Amino acid sequence: MLPPVDAAPLLTATRDDGAVLDVARQLDQACRRFGFVRIVGHGIAPERRERLTSLASTFFALPDEIKADIAMERGGSA
Repeated sequence: MLPPVDAAPLLTATRDDGAVLDVARQLDQACRRFGFVRIVGHGIAPERRERLTSLASTFFALPDEIKADIAMERGGSA
């Protein structure tokens, strides 16, 4: 299981630079070790996360030809 990275210190009105740096270090470590990260403490409602998961599943189930029409390199991001 991926270790959680708590994003809550990034969302406070009075951000503590040490806490922000700690979150950055945890993100760096998780990305380097696992290539993925599990963010907690972000404040996003469960319903919104479920909707995003559903939309992502629908998108990735599309045929490759359809996904190719909206590939990142076609949008100028590459």
